[in-house]
Amino acid sequence: MKNNSILTYQKYLFMCYKYGLYKLQKKTFTEELNKKIDFVLLFENMSDKNNFTIQNHVNDYILENIYSKYTDNYFFQYSIFLLSNYVFENKQKFLQLIKKTYHNLVSLKINDISKTLKKLKKINNFKDDDLTSFTKIANEFFSNKKVDTFIENKYNCLEILNDLRTDNYLYGQEYEVGFLKALILLKNNVNIKRILKETKDSNDILKYAFNTLKLNLNIKNESKNNKLKLLNYLNKVYIKEGYFFHGTNSYSLKKIKKHGLNSQFNDDKANDYTIKINDIFEKYHVYKMFEAKPHKKLFLRFFVTDDPTCAVYYANQSPEYFSRFCANSPNYSRYQSYDINAFFKRDYKACKKNINDFMKSINFNNKDIKIVNKYFKLLWKLNVKKNQYPLILVGKKSLINRDSTKKYNIIKDNLNKFFLKDIFDYIISPDNIHDIKLSKIDFRSLSIIKLPNLYSFFKIKNSLSKKYIIYNNKKIYPDLVIDAKYQNKLYIVITKDKKILFNNDVLFIPNNIDLLKKELKDNFFKERIDLLLTDNAIFLTRKGSNLLRKLKNKFSLDYLLKYYKTKINNIFKNNEVFDVNTTLTLIDNFYIKYIISKKYHLYFSDALYGIVNVEHYKIDNSNSLTKYKSTKMIDKNKINNMINKVKKQMDIKR
Repeated sequence: MKNNSILTYQKYLFMCYKYGLYKLQKKTFTEELNKKIDFVLLFENMSDKNNFTIQNHVNDYILENIYSKYTDNYFFQYSIFLLSNYVFENKQKFLQLIKKTYHNLVSLKINDISKTLKKLKKINNFKDDDLTSFTKIANEFFSNKKVDTFIENKYNCLEILNDLRTDNYLYGQEYEVGFLKALILLKNNVNIKRILKETKDSNDILKYAFNTLKLNLNIKNESKNNKLKLLNYLNKVYIKEGYFFHGTNSYSLKKIKKHGLNSQFNDDKANDYTIKINDIFEKYHVYKMFEAKPHKKLFLRFFVTDDPTCAVYYANQSPEYFSRFCANSPNYSRYQSYDINAFFKRDYKACKKNINDFMKSINFNNKDIKIVNKYFKLLWKLNVKKNQYPLILVGKKSLINRDSTKKYNIIKDNLNKFFLKDIFDYIISPDNIHDIKLSKIDFRSLSIIKLPNLYSFFKIKNSLSKKYIIYNNKKIYPDLVIDAKYQNKLYIVITKDKKILFNNDVLFIPNNIDLLKKELKDNFFKERIDLLLTDNAIFLTRKGSNLLRKLKNKFSLDYLLKYYKTKINNIFKNNEVFDVNTTLTLIDNFYIKYIISKKYHLYFSDALYGIVNVEHYKIDNSNSLTKYKSTKMIDKNKINNMINKVKKQMDIKR
């Protein structure tokens, strides 16, 4: 018996080595073998022949029996995550396979589990000719010097750099994204020479794809049949048979190949440095400098998106957490000296200036500034390497079995409201699998596209002159910009007139703070202009800076705090808020900037635990098990408890 036990554990170690699973200690391993899994409980709501829910039960089991003890390194999770999203021939076979897999993991019959895992890997490791061809053509295009020249010219155009409505750091990326979308839409049949010759603007590639599609499908007018023909083609080729993407960089790729997809973020040194930096920022009531929860591991999930735009964007700012800290943090957005392009350019001095200007603006002491700079330098050495380049990982969308009916049904049910171009634009916009966590994806099922090194194209230094927008077909030069959470962006022009004029996204105001008490209703709640400016404005000119300084001198932090508490109380008193989500948004919008306690941030993060992802499955006419709907089920009790804690902290009464 003893020998069998030793032999079983040895087989388990072999399995861990073979499949890259976390190794449990022998004592723990033996305890797990004796556990029983209650399949009746696990599948209690899966009895309906046509409709049942899987993911929430699997998630419950994971939370109760796995994460509580072994966090995310438990050897069960390999099969659990794999099984939760894949399609099998029918319901019965699905249940048999999941039960068999669980059983094998408990009893550890090495032959059976090897067979099961191989079957799952085969499903997960599917790489077809279309994917190979797609990445080959994309790499051929992006390695062309003419592509580099086009992007470099756009990146170094002062007209674009100074246009407030243009995110110039995205401009070159639009060119890359346009080509990737065209490649999918035309099923890899693109004329690269023609594209390189005729493209004058980033959007020209998608115009080429749209016109080519109409020609290929013999579409000559806006008839109902032609709309359906285009819709069905796009739904099949782009949605159902398209691709998913993940943006990263060449340095991270080395770790991915060696340790798996989670390894690009799961770095102990980086985690230690970010915690030390967060500790200091939290002393000054500044939270989430890395867009992560304080004192938590950075990112332990592999995210994918169906939209090339997102993947290319994240590839160019990879690793994202460090880019946020250096340049893209919302904390920096209120300062004119903030350089949003700093990390895209991999400009160490500009990134350091962003961080130091921000620290000085909120009165960090010299000792803390030195400590932050020390760990910033160490993080830079960890994350920014010589000859590093952005890349995206690509896989077949069919592998992840996400809902593909939503967009199709919206258009089909409202076909008379859509023109052909509207159908085209809507289908290729980001879909509902954006940023889905898919830790289970096998790296070997993905292909790699190497992107141009965008940050090497910046040639203009200190290029910012007078920033402008086009208003009524003319250039105007705003003095301030309001970029408030849950509000539309507003461009502020200070005039000699004593009246206030609001037109679309432009606000004309007098240079007299006593005249700015008028309320402005944007896309959320009414807000006083003087307080909206005080709280959210970024100055662009000396005139804007002077007005903002006067406002900040007039309104103290205590004044703003009292004002927002009264405002929220009145909204509750008048029953203007009807649902949990609006309440959360309201509290965040009007209070997050002023709370003097970590507790609020922890409560707000806890709200995420009240949202449960639910996946619904059905048996279709071909007797296949498919997911037909993905919703978010909100646990209102959890969220309301969190809201009550926040309100208590704020002394808000309802």
